[in-house]
Amino acid sequence: MDSIPLTLVAAEADQGVRVDVFLRDRLLGCSRAILRREIEKGHVLRNGRPIRKGDLLRAGDRIDLRALCLVEETPIAPDPSGPLVVLLETPDLVVVSKEAGLPTLPKNESDTRALACRLVARYPELLRVGPPFEAGLLHRLDTETSGLLAAARTRESYDALRDQWRWRRVEKVYLALVEGEARGSFTMLMPIAHHPKSRKKMAVSKKGRSAETRCRSLITARRSSLVLVHLREGRRHQIRVHLASAGHPVRNDTLYSKRGTRGGRLMLHALRLRFRLCEGGERFDVVDPLPAGFVEIVERELGPNAVRALRIRPRGGGA
Repeated sequence: MDSIPLTLVAAEADQGVRVDVFLRDRLLGCSRAILRREIEKGHVLRNGRPIRKGDLLRAGDRIDLRALCLVEETPIAPDPSGPLVVLLETPDLVVVSKEAGLPTLPKNESDTRALACRLVARYPELLRVGPPFEAGLLHRLDTETSGLLAAARTRESYDALRDQWRWRRVEKVYLALVEGEARGSFTMLMPIAHHPKSRKKMAVSKKGRSAETRCRSLITARRSSLVLVHLREGRRHQIRVHLASAGHPVRNDTLYSKRGTRGGRLMLHALRLRFRLCEGGERFDVVDPLPAGFVEIVERELGPNAVRALRIRPRGGGA
């Protein structure tokens, strides 16, 4: 059984956050069950002392994971029967399309309803790439969001691509149907932190981490607008929080829209990724065609030719 020693320092934005929530967000792909087990065994220390899962953080707290134990069996259970739409495949990486409603990562070792489970079934080498439980994935999408996800197939390409993501050299473009008349172009520079009252939500906060979202309205109507979104950092729920703060929450967003859902999926799609494998390396430009369910709602709100006018190719079937 392996172990990973880690030291994490709580920032101002983490003040008042439960320690298990803090760890879940930092250790991407590590299940709640494993975190709970490690905390109960006393393997997680705060400022040198064991913690409880419900303890709240203070800025400057040092969190030490002396022995984050990893099970020897496959940490992600493969799902060979689940469909996997591959849009780009090279010896170094793979870019796939995630459907709306499918989690990126499994909840635990026995859960197979996640995109990562489908990935490792076709590309078992991903189990040996990057941190455990992440299947070589370089980023995440919310369960309700559809679109592009990229994974590295070798340790070398993982390190190189992580640098591209870390240095903000990856162009991430989303398409969102939002509430109200969103006109022109607008940029939101608002830091994001955990919501003070809800574990499921994020919020704009001066104590949060920096976040920049650039938007351009493509089609505007009285009730809805179609917006092209360029994401800089990729904080959790960044687009959804920023657009809601601007008065234009994403359609059918049950977390951030006061109107809730009007039926159908969350209207957010990760449309395009542009990146290089390394500095000066080959440039990749991948576009994920719009799912049929997304197109159906857009055309119901904005007219039958809305998507066709944008020259964005729809894809048959799916949400």
